[in-house]
Amino acid sequence: LPSFLSRIIMVIQKLKQHFINQNIRINQPTTLLETLKFEQKYGVRLPQIFKEYFIFFNGTGEANFGDEGYSFFSLAEFRPVKDLKGTENFPHANCFVFSEFLLWMTAYAVKLDEHGNEFGIYEICNMHNKVCNSFEGFILLIMKGDLEIFD
Repeated sequence: LPSFLSRIIMVIQKLKQHFINQNIRINQPTTLLETLKFEQKYGVRLPQIFKEYFIFFNGTGEANFGDEGYSFFSLAEFRPVKDLKGTENFPHANCFVFSEFLLWMTAYAVKLDEHGNEFGIYEICNMHNKVCNSFEGFILLIMKGDLEIFD
C-alpha cells in the first residue's frame, strides 16, 4: 500500500507542478475534514487519489486552464453531474465533475461509489463516452497531451 500511496501523491504533485510551470494560479489545498463533509453530504467515499488531489493541490479552478485547455476543479466545485444544467440525458449515476475543457466545450466526471471505488472517467457534454478507467489515467493523458476530444 505505501508504494501505491507514494505513486498517487507523485502523480498529483506532477499535475500541480505542471500548472505551476505554466504560471497558472492554483487553489489553496482543502482539509481532510472538508473531504469527509463532502463524503457525508453525497453518500460516496472519495478514492484515495481524490483525497490526495484535494489535500495537496485542489485544482486550478473552473475556467482557469493551462496550455492544454483543461481546468481542474477544487473540492467546492466538484459536484454531481445531475446538478448541472443541460445534463438530463447523462446516463450514469454518482458522477462528479472534476475538469472542463476550454470553457465547457466539454467536461469530465468520475463515477464513484460508497466504498471509494472509481468506475471510470466520462465525458459529460457531448458523447458521454468513457474516456479512461481512472483519475490517474486521465491525469497521465493530460500530461502527455494525448486526450483527443475530437475523435
